[in-house]
Amino acid sequence: MRLDLGSLMFNMNLDEGGNPSWGTDLGQGQGYKFNFENYETFLTALLYQKIEDINNVWCPLGKGGARQDDFEYVIASLFTKVYVNNNLVPNAKFVLLIVKQKYSGSNNHIGRRSLKYSPRIKYNGIEYNDDCYKKIISFLGLNSESAWFVNDINTKNQDELHFNVIIADKDHSLHFHNTQERKEFVRKLLNENISEEYNKFKHLLAFFVNQLRINNDLVKGGHHAGKGYKGDKIRELYEKYREYDGFTLDCTIQSGYNRTSSSTNYIHNGGTNIRPNFNLNNDVEYLYLDLYKKENPSDAILKLLDKKYSIDDLDLFSENEPTSTLIELFDDYKSLLSLINEKDHPGSKIEKDPSKYLKVGENIILYGVPGSGKSHKVKHEYLAGLKEEQYERVVFHPDYTYSDFVGQILPEKCDNGSLTYKFNPGPFTRIMKKAYESPDKKFVLVIEEINRGNAPAIFGDIFQLLDREKEGDEEGFSEYSITNHEIGRELFDDEDAKIKIPSNLSIIATMNTSDQNVFTLDNAFQRRWKMVQVANVFDKSKKEEKDLAETKVLDTDLIWEDFMKIINEQILNKNITMTSMEDKRLGTHFVDKNLLKDDRQFSGKVLKYLWDDGFKFARNDVFNSEFKTLEDLTEKFVSNSGKNRLDIFNESVKKAIDEYLEDIKNRGNEDDGENS
Repeated sequence: MRLDLGSLMFNMNLDEGGNPSWGTDLGQGQGYKFNFENYETFLTALLYQKIEDINNVWCPLGKGGARQDDFEYVIASLFTKVYVNNNLVPNAKFVLLIVKQKYSGSNNHIGRRSLKYSPRIKYNGIEYNDDCYKKIISFLGLNSESAWFVNDINTKNQDELHFNVIIADKDHSLHFHNTQERKEFVRKLLNENISEEYNKFKHLLAFFVNQLRINNDLVKGGHHAGKGYKGDKIRELYEKYREYDGFTLDCTIQSGYNRTSSSTNYIHNGGTNIRPNFNLNNDVEYLYLDLYKKENPSDAILKLLDKKYSIDDLDLFSENEPTSTLIELFDDYKSLLSLINEKDHPGSKIEKDPSKYLKVGENIILYGVPGSGKSHKVKHEYLAGLKEEQYERVVFHPDYTYSDFVGQILPEKCDNGSLTYKFNPGPFTRIMKKAYESPDKKFVLVIEEINRGNAPAIFGDIFQLLDREKEGDEEGFSEYSITNHEIGRELFDDEDAKIKIPSNLSIIATMNTSDQNVFTLDNAFQRRWKMVQVANVFDKSKKEEKDLAETKVLDTDLIWEDFMKIINEQILNKNITMTSMEDKRLGTHFVDKNLLKDDRQFSGKVLKYLWDDGFKFARNDVFNSEFKTLEDLTEKFVSNSGKNRLDIFNESVKKAIDEYLEDIKNRGNEDDGENS
């Protein structure tokens, strides 16, 4: 949330005196309703970090703190993870407090809530905030005279408090004649920081419009199809311009000439789009905001959708600062994002006849050694041809919970300013709803690293749904149903509805076999999945795999495929003390071509894996016994060149390497003889 200007600053003094207010009002107008951006996330974090014994919190209110009776302490929260400009400040703690005004001499502002962050706030007699501000000064390399301020406080992950710090003068305090002069100075600094977002947006729009012109044969250049086929490669062209505060923008552009298909030309965030309008010369005349779905939009949304932003006024292809039109478009786009809600984008009516659903649903776990290409297989086989809205992707980890997966109840502000609590669906519930709303389409829930989280606990009652019908109209549907009030209300507006996974929804998971001991998947869980092993071999019918297999390991004569085979042979055949030997093998895609050309990166990934994991309990089975630390081994590998790099390995491995190289040489001589 944006703080009141001048409310949290240090050493930016006024000649007329006066201290920072150390507080920001949270709402204005009738009822003093919360009106700051992302208030739901902010308030959720306050609840999560809530101090139960709020009577042990004290904040100075009024001169000398003498106006305690005029305010009610609403909620106090202690954060133990404090970040400054996205960097964690070690051992810092901070107390945030919301107070409500219950008395004033003029009866003004009664009921208004304010956020307090004074350094003099105490909890159990300790001034955590004062200590935190001192730690921030030290962390940023400032001194007691440095001039700096905070313009924004936000929360992330419910337990992280983030300060956005602007340094006005690193070495000296600053003095201003009056408040207005200080505000103008601060606004100038903030505008310089904000302009970076506008500049990124200008570059992205320039790329977008230029590609439209190329695809309409107005200027020279290579045709690109935006986020479609080979979208990742195309995205690299504008990678540094796509991320903004709270959202990401990507270009989708029709490949080839077809100016009338503007429906496929847009910059988008979900259903919120920036589209082009073409003139009679096939050039882009102006841009405008649009929505993928427009059922019953509000008047405020319609007003934004009616606006046009002239290409000439946007001035995209100059080195000038962003124009007022471009700034207006960016601000309007953000406003449109904030105005969109479920009422403006109602879902389609749910079809309940099982016979009308696509029959593709199955549960599959792809398992294999590290780097065998499991995620690659998911992307290019199971998600092939699907649009982004047709799949959800999650990653299990030790802290991932049922609430993260299915959904959780979070606070939400009512029209009267009070708080209520609403179910916020997780990825499982979201993809279920999409699948029910579109029975003729395929949907996929992807779970990466399923065994790195406590899967049975994360699935909870959903576990019962994993058994699928094998035949009949309900083939692919869950064989058994459950009653889950929150999911029932979300899907069918009926908390007592019987829930099943529909047949057009598949669940595809990946499992790294070398990590299968992190959380064990018991037999009852595994039998409800189709287990598919991803073979640890190169498919040389594919050029990219053939190129990787035959890329040399640095300046040695050993290619990656041979190196991998030699090491894996040691794992399988020679190291009898290792457990789960097969699972410790190097995968075909454990590295990429660029890594094979960088000795430091190769050491940091491949050699470190072999030292710390693959041969952790039997390092002499592969490495020269003279090395006692990974650091010594790495330095030896990096300092050598050519075949000498391989001296880090023991005699058995080097012998195997020599045999491979000799075999390669012999094959080469045979080929020369045939050619002659």
